[in-house]
Amino acid sequence: MSRLLRFLVLIGFVMVLAACGGASSNGGGDASGDSGSNGDSGASSVPAGDDPAAVALALLAAVYNNDQDAFASVSCAELQAGMDAFAGVQLPGDGTFDVSGLQAEVANQTDNQAEITVTGSVKLTLTVGGQTTTTDVDINTITLTLKNENGWKYCG
Repeated sequence: MSRLLRFLVLIGFVMVLAACGGASSNGGGDASGDSGSNGDSGASSVPAGDDPAAVALALLAAVYNNDQDAFASVSCAELQAGMDAFAGVQLPGDGTFDVSGLQAEVANQTDNQAEITVTGSVKLTLTVGGQTTTTDVDINTITLTLKNENGWKYCG
């Protein structure tokens, strides 16, 4: 069942990103939005938009936790216009994601654009038919490009 869960998580994530779809510095963070901690579920707070790595992690937390308000706060106006179609990752049965295992680093940044590399794993807990399974799913490396629109935003 572990392979099936891994497949579902990865397919769901790819579908969401496809549908959605900066002065030089190095930043980094984990899924809590805090660049210096190990974080929690990653859904606690949305960054103000001044740290592109934290914004990238907040975006992924919003997608995995199906949080439309958080997603809207870290996405460009053109994506917000299509928010009716936002579905996030939908799980069969009763499931949760813990994104605290994700880390983000600023790979390249200018005043208007930042390229963020996200690595790590997402912990999936899924209960179907009374049976609970927990697995860590390695996301390998994801690269997200953010634009500076009065704060860093994901534009697809």
